[in-house]
Amino acid sequence: MSSSHYDSIVDQTGSEPGDEISAKKSKTVRRVWCDGCYDMVHYGHANQIRQARLMGDYLIVGVHCDEEVMKHKGPPVFNEDERYRMVRAIKWVDEVVENAPYITTVETLDKYNCE
Repeated sequence: MSSSHYDSIVDQTGSEPGDEISAKKSKTVRRVWCDGCYDMVHYGHANQIRQARLMGDYLIVGVHCDEEVMKHKGPPVFNEDERYRMVRAIKWVDEVVENAPYITTVETLDKYNCE
């Protein structure tokens, strides 16, 4: 790419390369929370996570530990470490919170700066 081509790009856009990145960094990031046990991850789980991601810029997914799943739902098929890994592999997930509380409170949302 010649420098004259670069100059024409700068002249047409009115901005330098990297300006877009700076604008994105200064934008407030909307952090969204969702949670579940995510045992036997299926289409419904993926759709819930996809829809949650559409609600913001950064998705935090809480995954319940084996103890909480046992207490509220019964024995999980996959252990908590396997479920953490499965959820991390989903493309819409930005962060996984291991051992997430079974009941989401305002304090949990505040702790992770979620709206």
